[in-house]
Amino acid sequence: MKPKNYWKYIIFTLVAFVVIFHIGAIIYIQQGPNFELTSRDYYERGQSYESEIQAVQRGRTLNWQIDFNKNGQVIAELSPLPTGTEVEIEQIQMITLELQRPNRSEWDRMLTLERVQETSSPVNDGDEGATGESVDDASDPVHRFVHDSVLQAGRWRVRASFEWNKLQYLYKSAIVVP
Repeated sequence: MKPKNYWKYIIFTLVAFVVIFHIGAIIYIQQGPNFELTSRDYYERGQSYESEIQAVQRGRTLNWQIDFNKNGQVIAELSPLPTGTEVEIEQIQMITLELQRPNRSEWDRMLTLERVQETSSPVNDGDEGATGESVDDASDPVHRFVHDSVLQAGRWRVRASFEWNKLQYLYKSAIVVP
């Protein structure tokens, strides 16, 4: 009588285990958490990056201040730089504000700030805001844009933009809401 050969069962079991392990790993990876390392339209954003760079350069020709006040309003103020700019700020009626929370993408917002009456007062009516600065320069008119929106405490990335004379103007910054 021949001794039984168990090697074929051991090899078959080992191969089956490896295949099942790999299938399980693939399923686990696909259903795992999404870390949002890239946006859904990353290719289109990459193609339009040059126009964004030019928009940021045009945006630097203005004095931007984006803040919030005690009432929870998000406020953007524009004023011309002392060197001057070709933009007629008086003709701008609204600013688009994109707020991104780095660690909570479900809180991201896109706001449209409407123009309010011109003033030369600071953002928070004399109070210090998120940047800790108070602006008391009354020499240039300040153009104020406001949106009633309450922001959660923490750091926010801000992208403010408007279009004038068929050109995009862009400003990037960060604010911290206490």
